[in-house]
Amino acid sequence: MMDALEYSRVHNAVGSAGVQRRALREALAWAKSRHAFGHVLVDYPMVQDELLRMRVQFEAGALLAFEAAIAFDEAQHDPERRTWLRLVTALAKYLTAEYAITAARAALELIGGNGYTSDYPAARLLRDAQVLTVWEGPANIQALELLRLLAPRYRGWEQYQSRMQAIQEKLPVAHDRLRKAMQARLKGDREAVAIAMRDEHSAQRYARKLLHRLSQSLAFALLCEAAGVAQQNGNPLPGHSAWRYFEEIEPPAFGMEDDNARRGVLELLSDEAVQSAYVI
Repeated sequence: MMDALEYSRVHNAVGSAGVQRRALREALAWAKSRHAFGHVLVDYPMVQDELLRMRVQFEAGALLAFEAAIAFDEAQHDPERRTWLRLVTALAKYLTAEYAITAARAALELIGGNGYTSDYPAARLLRDAQVLTVWEGPANIQALELLRLLAPRYRGWEQYQSRMQAIQEKLPVAHDRLRKAMQARLKGDREAVAIAMRDEHSAQRYARKLLHRLSQSLAFALLCEAAGVAQQNGNPLPGHSAWRYFEEIEPPAFGMEDDNARRGVLELLSDEAVQSAYVI
């Protein structure tokens, strides 16, 4: 039964990433074609920032979902990977479902009143996304699963920490800033786990917050990993996505966002718009 549940939770995570992708495509297509007050919507900074957020959250969600899928395959041949499978699946199932709702809502809001009608797919996306938080266990159930895996019996924290540190060690020198951000995030994760696991009352109180934090931390780490591989192949743009996502989960002081990272993700969005045009 647990095997079937893990399998369906991985499916739920991948499906949630698919909803994010479709919502981003719908929002981007509308923003590139709709004119308001003499300008195309995508030219407005507020619209750009919303699209940027959708883009980096989609990347984060997709990487989390694929991490869970890879872990599922590995666990079929190596029983020692089962703890990591259960842990990463809980994180992926939770965060991708949350991001699917956020993305669908953002697409509908960007499209406006038309997005709420049945003539456009945005309303259906939002309706379908909502069930993804419930299927195969809502957030509270995933939080309880996380607590169970962090207990000494399963040594889930050791596996989580090992995965995070392995990513840090492989980052190229060009991404030293990302490495330091990962180290700071992991330090905060360690402190959060210590607080949540100190007694039963703390566990019940902080379980869901811990689930949220660790899922975002792992998503950020996976973005860093992808950025490191891309950097070695001469592509710096994924590094901008990773940093932009870091600013989403660890907001800088007001007005102090990294403009280079913003421009880098805008370039990714521009490339995606071109690819969408070819697909259509």
